[in-house]
Amino acid sequence: MKKLILLFALVAFIACGEDKKGEKKDPEAGKTVVKEEEKEVTPAYPAIQKFSQEPMYIHTALHAFDDEISVEEVGVVPAAEKDAYHFVFYFSDDTNFEKLENYYLALMLYPEDVSTIESEKDRKRGLTAKSIKCELVQDGKSVAVVIPDFRILGKKMKSGKAYLYKPGGGILNPGRPKLIVEEFSL
Repeated sequence: MKKLILLFALVAFIACGEDKKGEKKDPEAGKTVVKEEEKEVTPAYPAIQKFSQEPMYIHTALHAFDDEISVEEVGVVPAAEKDAYHFVFYFSDDTNFEKLENYYLALMLYPEDVSTIESEKDRKRGLTAKSIKCELVQDGKSVAVVIPDFRILGKKMKSGKAYLYKPGGGILNPGRPKLIVEEFSL
């Protein structure tokens, strides 16, 4: 009886070993299968322009303009023209970029010294502003909008405010706070 049990165990052991050998011979067994849904798709937009230096980040906290559009960082780079700057708004990966492209981005700067504002109208308001249609550019893996050549004579700002709007359609979510950057230098 012991011999019969030993023989049965030996046959089972050998049979299991042959199954494993058969698995190793299968050329598909060692391959890793990547499912399509696991691949991350990053939209391709034109590459961001080359800057003379790296951006100085003046805002690094997430700001939601609405549930589908969020900014992660805002950087500033000196432009080629004297007293002009490029403001780079980096949007989060989960932003609805198709929706963003339908808006304009406005930036208002409030300099400490109001006399550095060029136009009389803006001096009276205490701010200078510029807005552009949101044209998306790619900076590595990040998608950004650049407000180019913002001319401002003053270097110290009390604050800066940014918001999205549609001409004739008003500000996106006027009840939500604008993106605000407090006290920074250019």
